[in-house]
Amino acid sequence: MSELELFFQDEPTEKIWYFENKSFEPWFKYLKTEYNVEITCEKFGYINHSGKPPCFIVNQRKYKGKDSFLMMQVSEPIEAEEFNGCIVTVYKDVYGNNVLELARHDVPCFDSYDRMYDGDRYLFFFHNGEKISAMKCFEGYQLGSLDVYENILTISDNVRQYLEKWDFPVI
Repeated sequence: MSELELFFQDEPTEKIWYFENKSFEPWFKYLKTEYNVEITCEKFGYINHSGKPPCFIVNQRKYKGKDSFLMMQVSEPIEAEEFNGCIVTVYKDVYGNNVLELARHDVPCFDSYDRMYDGDRYLFFFHNGEKISAMKCFEGYQLGSLDVYENILTISDNVRQYLEKWDFPVI
């Protein structure tokens, strides 16, 4: 059985906990501060997971952690000052669509139990052919989290130029 067939055998194991009252402002401010990215979206939710990559569904498509977005690299990584020095790379996801990755690699921090809780941070923009969504994740031992920005409504021009260049649906 191929790796892709094994991937699609997994059932979604994590529920995305969506905020109901549209109070996404703190998360939008974080994106502006950390990545110099401004967005609005229809739905915002999060997944807290411990250890293994969670399997979840966004826009009727199943993903399994950040590896679902990194099936094949299609651009060389570049350091982009317009995203506060993040490394920008384009990949193909498990469905064959382009994914824009903004990566920040920092020195990790550890808690008193020697668990890493901060280090590499990623922001992915991905689509299902019609709608663009984003996922922010932190990598850390047993303290990882995923934030899902589903169905992006507006996006800052610095991101829009990359999305247009790599054939994302128009927002």
